Amino acid sequence: MMTQTMRSRLEMCGASSQAFEKLTRYVAMISKWNKAINLISPSTIPHLWERHILDSAQLWPLILQTQKPTRIIDLGSGGGLPGLVLAMMGAEHVTMVESDQRKCVFLREVSRETGLTNVTIINDRINQARSITAPIITARALASLLDLTAWASPLIEPNGVMIFPKGQDWKEEIAGLNEHFNDDFIGKIENFQSVTDSEARIILVRNI
Repeated sequence: MMTQTMRSRLEMCGASSQAFEKLTRYVAMISKWNKAINLISPSTIPHLWERHILDSAQLWPLILQTQKPTRIIDLGSGGGLPGLVLAMMGAEHVTMVESDQRKCVFLREVSRETGLTNVTIINDRINQARSITAPIITARALASLLDLTAWASPLIEPNGVMIFPKGQDWKEEIAGLNEHFNDDFIGKIENFQSVTDSEARIILVRNI
């Protein structure tokens, strides 16, 4: 159940009344479908609003501050986090790339039931999705920063940004990324405090 405190926190991220309606329906569908498809860890169901919805929604104000238009490619979307959440928050368009056919069925069903018209779902592996580009690339709980930037590089448009939520090992991941690339790359990485975890950060990578 969404509390008034959670509603206020989501409003601070830019959620509209229409977004709340869609997000509420989405949460109900995750809870129902998760029994058959592993969309999220079952242990996080009681904390779904904070652990998954708010954790995804917090990317939205950062996107608005750093990049327009808000066309997004979400890699390894799984159950739609953060892709569906960002679409519900008001993204211009979100293309979700997911290799698991069952999860793609879920993504399409959520899109249909919530009336989303700003999404495209691609059932394919990331390294096969090479005919799409966008100014914003996102991914959540998918892979290391080094792998994510390698996968995202062919898909990002000039002057675009990659936005990846990361946990407590974010410093080590940034260090590994800087070691892999030349000196020109250093300084193009920024980190922002997560609103859901004091040890986590949102990593923004510019202009690979």
